[in-house]
Amino acid sequence: MIDAAKRASARTINIIMPYYGYARQERKAAPREPISAKMLADVLTTVGATRVITIDLHAPAIQGFFNIPVDHLTALDLISDYLKEKNIKNPVVVSPDAGRASTAEKLANYLDSPFAIMIKKRPSHNESVITHVIGDVAGQTPIIIEDLIDTGSTIINVVEGLKERGAEDAYVCATHPLFSANALQRLDHPNIREVVVTDSITLPPNRPERFQVLSVAPMLAEATKIICQGGSISTLFKNAGV
Repeated sequence: MIDAAKRASARTINIIMPYYGYARQERKAAPREPISAKMLADVLTTVGATRVITIDLHAPAIQGFFNIPVDHLTALDLISDYLKEKNIKNPVVVSPDAGRASTAEKLANYLDSPFAIMIKKRPSHNESVITHVIGDVAGQTPIIIEDLIDTGSTIINVVEGLKERGAEDAYVCATHPLFSANALQRLDHPNIREVVVTDSITLPPNRPERFQVLSVAPMLAEATKIICQGGSISTLFKNAGV
């Protein structure tokens, strides 16, 4: 589609990619691994894209893989507004790992709540074991925040780890619902009150009732309008530094 637009003499080609594929392969974690996030950026740029609009990259540094403008939007405001309407009693925002700590801190500030960090180790791919919790979660209602959920195994480990430490049933929030394998069934867990995600990826219609889907369409529409008419993307967010 990019090539067709380029050959039709398009002045600019803006790519709206709510979920940036291969984003988790943004560095070499072992010898002879590819950096696929960089490769995809090179492909999009080489074929003719002039701008990319995406939401909640797995690693914000991926923006630097492009030599064209990248508008990195976030669904954090959307999720925080939804959670505020829930009037959750004794909330504590939980980061499943150290990498999500800054996002958890922002959400905690929006909700005026404390936050905690889970420390985990990965014995193998798509598997994790919770080893420590930094912060008080006993008697609190956890709000777990992630950029994406794949198999759901890490989330379940976090939920069960919090429950063992005296926490109430949790809310699970993520921007990108990959939901591979049997993730939908796994996340239909008795200790999860709700799973809050966006429609950055299409979800099957037969999902369990505890799944709540927030639409990113208005945000993408407003971002596109700003890009076409001129203005600052940062005006879309509560925190102008996003």
